[in-house]
Amino acid sequence: MFFRLLILGLISNFSIYGNDCDDTKEVIHERVQQYNSGGFDKFIITAPWRTGSTLVYNIFRYLFEEEKNFKSPGWIVNKNIVSKRDHFPDDGFFKNLNSVFIVTKRNPLDSIYSLCKVICPTKINEKYIEQRIKDYLFLFDKAKRLESQGFNVLVLKYESFVNDFDYLFNEIEKYFDIEIFNEDKINIIECFSKESVISHIKKYHHFGKWDTETGFHGKHINLEKNEDVDLKNLIRRVLIKYKRELEALGYFL
Repeated sequence: MFFRLLILGLISNFSIYGNDCDDTKEVIHERVQQYNSGGFDKFIITAPWRTGSTLVYNIFRYLFEEEKNFKSPGWIVNKNIVSKRDHFPDDGFFKNLNSVFIVTKRNPLDSIYSLCKVICPTKINEKYIEQRIKDYLFLFDKAKRLESQGFNVLVLKYESFVNDFDYLFNEIEKYFDIEIFNEDKINIIECFSKESVISHIKKYHHFGKWDTETGFHGKHINLEKNEDVDLKNLIRRVLIKYKRELEALGYFL
């Protein structure tokens, strides 16, 4: 079987093509066409928290999902949905060799910090942080095993093009041998830019509330300007124990 490891990333850029869309949920109705999936049956977006998987999920859904399924969330049981999403899916997801497993990654120092700031557990301590990094590494160990067993695995790197939608479009076009219409690129950027998502979720006042179709939570995007140096140093002290594993993923403390 043909394998490829694709390093992409997550976009949180401002729109450079036009005005933000009024309703993220309605974007599918502006799509020029549903794109050829390259013969793949399912796209399984699975990732640690705060690594950009929600945005990646919505872009894949925009490109490859049938319109009739667009209002069905990708985390419910529905065999007709092409794009599925789960942070830590059970083994039932990993049976179809004709699926593509899309794993988003981000520097764990930043992703765990972002998780702590957004979800705000009552007590952030070393035990909490250590469990998060264990979850993170478990997922990437699973991705590596899946690839060795013949599954298609795409690793999407948050940092690679955080400000470059066009790079993402180019990589997807190359991987799936498709050409995305410019109108669809415009729609994606307008409806999933950072500003548009912030506007769309402002009615949800905390992370525990979310849009059931897109999966974007209230306060999904952390707007806090001042860095909590003590928290970041605490996370760094825990992560240093996993220095070798993190370096294998391309991250250095």
